[in-house]
Amino acid sequence: MSYLSDIIARLTDNDPSLTIVSLFGDIRDDGATKIAGGLERNMVLRKLYMNSNSIQEPGATSIARALQTNTVMTHLYFGYNSIGDQGAASIAQRLQANPNSALTELDLDENLIGAVGAQHIAQVVNAGANVPLESLFLSDNNIGNEGAAAIANALANNNTLTKLSLKKNSIGDVGGKAIAQALRARAVETDTVLTWLELADNPIGDACKRDIAEAFGVDPNDPIVSLTPFNLYRNLNRGGT
Repeated sequence: MSYLSDIIARLTDNDPSLTIVSLFGDIRDDGATKIAGGLERNMVLRKLYMNSNSIQEPGATSIARALQTNTVMTHLYFGYNSIGDQGAASIAQRLQANPNSALTELDLDENLIGAVGAQHIAQVVNAGANVPLESLFLSDNNIGNEGAAAIANALANNNTLTKLSLKKNSIGDVGGKAIAQALRARAVETDTVLTWLELADNPIGDACKRDIAEAFGVDPNDPIVSLTPFNLYRNLNRGGT
């Protein structure tokens, strides 16, 4: 029996020792669909790593169907695939349709996601969604100002998210200003703050970066806060790197 077949069998049988699955390689859409079949019956798995597997929209849609009924998985790492806007939309829509989702961490780094996909993901961040998301990673996509504004608007009323990574997403000052405004509104509306905000490798001007830093709650003139790369961390001994 292959490793993939063994994992699928154990997922289907609800093997109590299988709480983490790591699948790095080249399982593609067919493998993702098979994993999804096991997930639909599983009540044990907590963390699923499926990074760098050449998965496209069909595979993402299969995993999304499993997410609609799964009530125990807390972490999904799906970065460095090619799911695109439609794949991101499928994941977002199915998560929202699950009233008992347990997902707290979602990694969709480098997945060919643009503004449309970001708008769908923003609905998961929205305060009215059913998802208790705490960490969202969308780096190395191309969501632009429009996508950043959508995420920001959702963030303003969200009281669960603490980590947000939007590195290398073609976000300029327009998107940056929307993020700054959202951070300030969130602090007032929900009395919650981000502890981790990554915006490196975006064409955001220094003045806008300083505004974001202030809204985040750090002094942009503090030597520990770097504008290049522009990543902000609170109480994590990470500085600006």
